[in-house]
Amino acid sequence: MSIDFSKKDSSVYFAATDDGTIHRCSTSYTDQYLDTLFGHHGPVYKVRCNPFSPDYILSYSYDWTARLWSLKDNSTKLIFSPPDLMDQINDIDWSPNTSTIFSLVTNDGRVELWNCVEPLVPFVYDRPLVQNPIPRTSVRFSSTSPVLVTGNAAGIVEVFRLTGLETTQLSDDQQQKKLAKAIAKAERLSKQVSGNKKEEEQK
Repeated sequence: MSIDFSKKDSSVYFAATDDGTIHRCSTSYTDQYLDTLFGHHGPVYKVRCNPFSPDYILSYSYDWTARLWSLKDNSTKLIFSPPDLMDQINDIDWSPNTSTIFSLVTNDGRVELWNCVEPLVPFVYDRPLVQNPIPRTSVRFSSTSPVLVTGNAAGIVEVFRLTGLETTQLSDDQQQKKLAKAIAKAERLSKQVSGNKKEEEQK
C-alpha cells in the first residue's frame, strides 16, 4: 500500500500492507523481511519515517488510527485517533522542521496538526459545507516555506500558512532527544488517564 525509505539509512525501507502489518526491509536482503510490525486492525495505507530519528516511524490505517512505532523494540508507542472522527484518515506527513510534529487529513474533511501529545490545531472543514465536508485526500509540508498543503476529493489544493510553530534550527541529535522526550511525556499522560479511569470504575 505504501513504502518509505529511512532518512538515515537509504538501504532500509518500510512497506505497509493490506493485511495490517508493516515490514521493515533492506535492499541488501531481497528474499526476506528484517522485521514485521503488528498492531493495526485493518489495511495500512501509509508509512512515514521520521526525518530526524531512525528509531521511529508513523503509520495510519483503515482502522481510523495513526500509530507511532519504536523500531528499538518494534512496538507501538502512541496511538492517535482524532476526537469525534467520522471517517477514515487519508494521509499523513511529518514536519521537515520539527521532529515531534505531523499533520493528518481525513475523509470527513479535517486537517490537523499534532505534536505527538495532542492536536495543535482544531478541525478545519471546507466551508460553508460544514454539514457535508469534502474529503481531504493528501497533505504535505513544504520543505522550504512555513506552509502546509492539502488536496481534496474535489480537485482543490489549499495552502495553509503555519504560525507559532518552532522555527529554531536544532541539530539532528537535539531533534531526536526532543522526540524521545515528547513520547515519554505522552506515555506518562496516557498511563495517568488510564489510572484515573480505573479508579473511577472501581468507585
